[in-house]
Amino acid sequence: MFLKAGGEALAKSHNVPFLGSIPLDPSLMQSLGDGQAFIDLFPNSPTLNTVNVFTSKVLQMESNGDQ
Repeated sequence: MFLKAGGEALAKSHNVPFLGSIPLDPSLMQSLGDGQAFIDLFPNSPTLNTVNVFTSKVLQMESNGDQ
């Protein structure tokens, strides 16, 4: 909860939309340590799913001309 509140406050202070929170995932650290692509090793990870949602939101904002 602390990190989410911090992220929301940071986004608000910089006048940018807050897209949400990315869950902590030990698999991400594992893939980084192994030097392998996270997306290839853990395609069904909740972290990757969240990043995909954020990417979709940003692309939608861009197509709408939002800043």
